[in-house]
Amino acid sequence: MSQAAHPLVVVGDSLSQGFMHGAVTHTEHSFGAMISSALGVESGFSAPSFKGAGGLPVNIERLLREMSKRFGRRVSWYEFVPMLLTTRDLMNQTERYWERGPGAQPGAQARFHNLAVWGFQVRDAYSVNGRVCRGVIGEPRNHFLKQVPEHSMYRTAARVLNPSGAGDRDGFTALDAAQQLGQDGGIERLVIALGANNALGTVLSLDVIWSEDADLHRLPFERRSNLYRPEHFSTLYSQLEQRVDRIAAQNVFVATIPHVTVPPVTRGVSPGSSGQGPEDGPLVGEGSPRRRYYEFYTRPWIWDDAFNPNKHPYLSRAQAIQIDTTIDAYNEIVREAAARRGWHVVDMCGMLDDLAYRSSGGHPACLCPAGLVNAVAANPYTRYLVEDGRLMLDTRFIKARPYGDSGSGIQRVERGGLFGLDGVHPGVIGTSLLADLFLDAMKSVGAASERVQLKWDDIVDGDRLVVDPPALLVDLQRCLAGLERHWGLSDVLEQF
Repeated sequence: MSQAAHPLVVVGDSLSQGFMHGAVTHTEHSFGAMISSALGVESGFSAPSFKGAGGLPVNIERLLREMSKRFGRRVSWYEFVPMLLTTRDLMNQTERYWERGPGAQPGAQARFHNLAVWGFQVRDAYSVNGRVCRGVIGEPRNHFLKQVPEHSMYRTAARVLNPSGAGDRDGFTALDAAQQLGQDGGIERLVIALGANNALGTVLSLDVIWSEDADLHRLPFERRSNLYRPEHFSTLYSQLEQRVDRIAAQNVFVATIPHVTVPPVTRGVSPGSSGQGPEDGPLVGEGSPRRRYYEFYTRPWIWDDAFNPNKHPYLSRAQAIQIDTTIDAYNEIVREAAARRGWHVVDMCGMLDDLAYRSSGGHPACLCPAGLVNAVAANPYTRYLVEDGRLMLDTRFIKARPYGDSGSGIQRVERGGLFGLDGVHPGVIGTSLLADLFLDAMKSVGAASERVQLKWDDIVDGDRLVVDPPALLVDLQRCLAGLERHWGLSDVLEQF
């Protein structure tokens, strides 16, 4: 008897894996899991568990919730030392769990359908395997100050590619695993969403380091570059294309790469502009919407009136334009590969551009699906976020405001909410917009019924950051600035 085809397989990076708030934890909130649930094939879309100790590498939501329990909505100056000790204790728990505890032990032998790994660049999907991961991880060391699990990306990759450490799978890459699934009954829908990490490091480090020829052959720990030249990206994507073409998939869906200036991990600042906006900048890009840029892009906890280019790190307007136009070149390469192979393009870049709040002057072009708006309006904890039939969540860094009397402990989202606390990755509701985009693409080619809808009520209820914001979101800027000053939050961001 022949094996039934696998309904959905995903090869990608953090946007596909379900990475949120600084950690891969709840993979059931990945867009692939949402699509599988809508299709009624949840059991046919498996992923490893990362729920222990808040996930890998650092769950910022977990930290904020614990600190909110202890300190309420504001951390006073005399509470900063207890706050740092609380942070260190939670980080130490995470480090121990993944380096020396249950998270470091081999798991059951399994094959997964979500083969995404956060941090993966294009080449990593066909070059990183369990053997490489074990070689990098080595023996753990306990750091008194730097309480982040070592080699977190490789620990994640090993858990995805070869959780049991079985010798016969030690050489499997993500694409090898997908190819084996294709040989075992075929794949109905294969999603490839790679390339964001070939540029994302620029906004995490606020620096631009161009790729060199040697990066075409380097593993992640050997690279320094954070922006791939289009000709290098083309070479790598061509190699990816050839390998994907060997996989027995009925439909292949490839995602375009988002512009890195949309997520709130960087904050656009134009000190010379009367409106503190990008309106003085040139229009960039072709088609609609064309993009305007701020004069500087700095950390999200540095507000306009505090920014000093002589003191704070930043990307210039010219650098931001250069990065995004380089991504435009990547997306042309993706589209050309899709045209050659008969793949279906899912324009993740275009959708996120349409969602961009600050660069659009507060008037994003993208309207959220009616099912999502209705679910937010029906939820008693989120109904205030719908006004005149419009969802009042946006792409700014999330902030909350107190609600009710001072002792109620209830917060409501004041702005943001589509992106999570790391400023890079969408939260649950933001991820559902990606799921809906992919599902629409599947419907358009007959790979899903027009009647299939995401389970919007479950999605809204699952976004705990929006449904029940931690108290410290009321004073988020000050909290993040304190973590940066005393703990080095920027260094943690650069690990993503």
